[in-house]
Parts: sequence; structure tokens; C-alpha cells
Amino acid sequence: MSLYRSKLSELSSKLEERMMQFQVPPKYSEIIKREEQYYKNHSTVSFNMIITNLHTQQDHDTIAQHLSNMNGIVGVSNFHPQKLTVAYNKYQIGLESIVYHISKLGYRYVNRF
Repeated sequence: MSLYRSKLSELSSKLEERMMQFQVPPKYSEIIKREEQYYKNHSTVSFNMIITNLHTQQDHDTIAQHLSNMNGIVGVSNFHPQKLTVAYNKYQIGLESIVYHISKLGYRYVNRF
């Protein structure tokens, strides 16, 4: 049994050494950096929402404060009765999550297209 363990540890160490040798070639690392920059710059979505029980500035401030604490929210529009515009990073958070958090606060989102 110890022979198998020694062979196994020897093979695993060789495999680890080989994995350490693999690196991304320089030209590909530049492409990856450009791709990351593209997704960072072209990932903001702005969405208009109808919130039926959004009537006062205080309601708007409650929603805006809660959403601004969430990761991926870029901004929330100014107060308009029953309307809310949210700008968010589509790679960090989804619309479903935003709607869920708004409904969790007690506000009703109407899904109309």
C-alpha cells in the first residue's frame, strides 16, 4: 500500500509542476485585458420600472438607499410618482434580483412591456 502512496504522491507532484509551467502567452494576456475593459465599459443597463405604490419622496429615498447598497447598482433616477429608473451592471446583478429586493421592501413592481 505504501508503494502506491509513494507513486501517487510522485505523480501528483509532477502534475503540479507541469500545471505551474502553463501560463497565458503575452499576446493573449493583452487580448484578455482588452476584453475585460470592453465588458466593464459596455455592461451598464438602464431600465424603467413602474412601481404602483411609489407615491412620495420618502418611498423613493427608501428604495434608492436600499438599492445603492447592492453590488452592481450604478444609479437610481430622481423621484417621479410610480416610475423608477435603475441603472445596473448586467454582469454583476440581474433585473430579477432588483425586483425581488424592491418587492421585499413592500413595493409592487408591474411587469409591462
